[in-house]
Amino acid sequence: MSSLSEKIENTYDHEPTLSKKIEGMYDHELTLAGRAAFQYGLLKQVRRKELPIGDFPAVLFFNPGRVHSVMADVSDETLATRQCFLCPEGLEDKQQTFLYGNYAIRVNPFPIFAPHFTISSVQHEPQQIRGHYEDMLRFTTALPEYTIFYNGARCGASAPDHMHFQAIRTGSLPMQVYCDKHGHLPDFCPSARWIQSNSIEDMTARFFALVDEFAAKNQPPTYPQALPPRPDDADFNIISWYNGHYNTIILFRRQSRPACFFAENPEERILISPGAVEMCGVAIVSTEDSFNRLTADKLYKIINEVSITI
Repeated sequence: MSSLSEKIENTYDHEPTLSKKIEGMYDHELTLAGRAAFQYGLLKQVRRKELPIGDFPAVLFFNPGRVHSVMADVSDETLATRQCFLCPEGLEDKQQTFLYGNYAIRVNPFPIFAPHFTISSVQHEPQQIRGHYEDMLRFTTALPEYTIFYNGARCGASAPDHMHFQAIRTGSLPMQVYCDKHGHLPDFCPSARWIQSNSIEDMTARFFALVDEFAAKNQPPTYPQALPPRPDDADFNIISWYNGHYNTIILFRRQSRPACFFAENPEERILISPGAVEMCGVAIVSTEDSFNRLTADKLYKIINEVSITI
């Protein structure tokens, strides 16, 4: 892999906090005539529909700019032949990089929210939370205005071959907002588990105890195109934030995509690839047909379908 030196934009070191530094990078990159400037402009055209499920305020976004993520082919064959877009060689010319420890922070060029950052390992290593969960928690205090999320390699990650987190403003995800307000999880994802602590060490121990417990509960998929279960690990999405103490919600998965994604009848097809954002109440579709077909009841069934049932 080539050096990151030609892509580094640490011009913002004079800013007092990491949040201000990367927001300065964000503001600067949007002044450039690059992919990010175009894609963030498209966010203004995103259509939104409320999908309340009981007292849980789920929402649906029609965002054509996310088509590459929704439809991403992450098969081993594709990964073996495509250039990794989180490595220096795969960056667009105008993409900026802010180095922070062993991570490269960049403006996400295919955003769901504004701002939206990727936090990727400087090494090209597989998407694997072991060895990185403590760093995820540290980012919640380094970026206290942000929620950090992680998509498992088979749970919505568009780059399952390169370890990365993402960062969005806290308050963007209905599940995080609901938990802070009500003090308990909503009736939305049956496999969600919420842990809290003032200690990274305690959080880490409890987190991996849950992962080990759920790894034994991998269940067979409900349609032939789904990936087979792994007996040695659990599939999940994660969100973490800091509000005076550390918070993590783990959303354990049994499937990558729901059956409706593969429906032979186009009238029944809904193109949705649930990642952490969808599992926490913000559904993203990139076609108008899917936007028109997806209802609150269907979203609830999709989230339950792709989740481990207890």
